[in-house]
Amino acid sequence: MRLTTHSTTMAATLLALLSLGALPKALAHPSGAQSNSSMQSTPDNSAINARDKDRATLTPEQQSNTASDRKLLASVRTAVVHDRSLSATAHNAKIMVASGAVTLRGPVNTSAEKDRVENLVKQVDGVERVDNQLDVTAH
Repeated sequence: MRLTTHSTTMAATLLALLSLGALPKALAHPSGAQSNSSMQSTPDNSAINARDKDRATLTPEQQSNTASDRKLLASVRTAVVHDRSLSATAHNAKIMVASGAVTLRGPVNTSAEKDRVENLVKQVDGVERVDNQLDVTAH
């Protein structure tokens, strides 16, 4: 079978798109089989979501907008993100600041990581109190 220039160009284009991940997964897996990552169950955050709806619980949307709180928030976030011993999960913890009081929320991988984040925050100048509400997730 002789390939025309058009067929050769089309085949090369499809291979390039496939290697870049630009084609839909259905084309990458002609049998329609899903990858293992798409079959994993999603975590049930119902209890956390219910807690967050309670107005007594501080959320990032309620973050103070004073210059001193914004500056302290930036310093705390920098301390947490720059610690390479922490997981990406811990780096993404919610941090809220109000008048020197820092509230930490969200998942971390271990209790040691939870303690590490709290200790990092306590070392930041201007932090008066830490409310550590980080949740250790089960793997």
